Amino acid sequence: MLATRLPVMYQVAGAPGGDFMERAVRFVVNHRARQAGLALAVFAVVGAAAACSSTNSYSSNIDGQAASLDSVVGPDVTVSAQGKALASGADDVQPGTPLVVNADAGRLTNVQVTSGSGGHVKGAYSNNGKTWTSSEPFGYGKEYTVNAQASGVGGSASLKPINFTTTEPNGVIDASLLPDRQADPVVGIAQPVVIKFDTPIPNKTLAQSLIHITTNPPVEGAFYWLSDSEVHWRPQNFWAPGTKVHVDLKTYGHDLGGGYYGAEDQSTDFTIGRSLIFTADDDTHTITVAENGKVIRTMPTSMGEHTSSNVTPNGTYIIGNRQDSIVMDSSTYGRPVDGPGGYKETVYHDTQMSYSGIYMHYAPWSIGSQGSEDVSNGCLNLNYDNSTWVQHNTLRGDPVIVKNTPGPILPGNDGLGDWNTPWNVWKAGNANS
Repeated sequence: MLATRLPVMYQVAGAPGGDFMERAVRFVVNHRARQAGLALAVFAVVGAAAACSSTNSYSSNIDGQAASLDSVVGPDVTVSAQGKALASGADDVQPGTPLVVNADAGRLTNVQVTSGSGGHVKGAYSNNGKTWTSSEPFGYGKEYTVNAQASGVGGSASLKPINFTTTEPNGVIDASLLPDRQADPVVGIAQPVVIKFDTPIPNKTLAQSLIHITTNPPVEGAFYWLSDSEVHWRPQNFWAPGTKVHVDLKTYGHDLGGGYYGAEDQSTDFTIGRSLIFTADDDTHTITVAENGKVIRTMPTSMGEHTSSNVTPNGTYIIGNRQDSIVMDSSTYGRPVDGPGGYKETVYHDTQMSYSGIYMHYAPWSIGSQGSEDVSNGCLNLNYDNSTWVQHNTLRGDPVIVKNTPGPILPGNDGLGDWNTPWNVWKAGNANS
């Protein structure tokens, strides 16, 4: 006599849905065994049918009992770029946009993106194997071919090769980052992140979105465009000493407007150093230097004489370049050298405070006035010892706070006057203006 329950261990080889198939077959066999005592015959018939099946679905109906695998379908492989399907023959793919290959109802088994010269584009598979994403940018005006294969419970599929060409730019836009990680790895507490492009940016909003800034510890900050070619990022208040900052500029391969693309991606790293704050008070004609909150030096100075053309603006300045000597030429600021108040002279021990030409520097001609009256053309005059000390002890990004002059506030878009733009204005941004 045949047993009323016959164990069945059949499973379609390599099919992810094998457990479901096994349960369906067991149901059929046990049902038949109980009703007709024909378990062995049924097992042979059903097992053979399952082993030979090559369809995308499996179903059996015995005595009204159904076992179905309607969800077993073959994979569908698609390719997208810039958020839309990529058609073969496309000739406008932006080189900086990742290419994504996707397999629905299956897993990718092989993806290759090759250039016309035979090189392979690097990429990575997702954890579930359903997608592959390129991890390096494409070249400008280059041809590429996408090949991909996938497998699923319903079989395997190969993508019909897709050929595409990347955009050839009308021109490329280069940029420089400050602070430079080579020259300025440690900076002062007032230093903004500075990106200077060599060409005005038509799409500032897009360019801004391609600048990524990471700080440790985290700090809230915002971008502000000083011009169409220069954007700065800073926090609301001076940095905390020891903060580490990483900047990524990812403009390569992206149309920044008018067919002009970024020339290359760049990055920089810097650390905020000790707190060193200069306070120049025109009431006392002195500069006080505080390090980490403690006054360490007091220096007599002579600031800009009280005329509209020479008066030193108030506000917060940022230390920039430091040079052993520079030629100060009034004609660069609209005052002819041979006209009233004109000058052209080599000046030593120069520490930049503004783009508009204001420096702390050695001024032997005003020694007698330093500490008592203002006779300069706008700069902060110092004696030899003090000008040398400033040059050797400052960092790019140290703040200089000028107060109590009869002048206006240094403009926030001066280039080193960032902190004079109110935070609510700065934070609101101006990329669309």
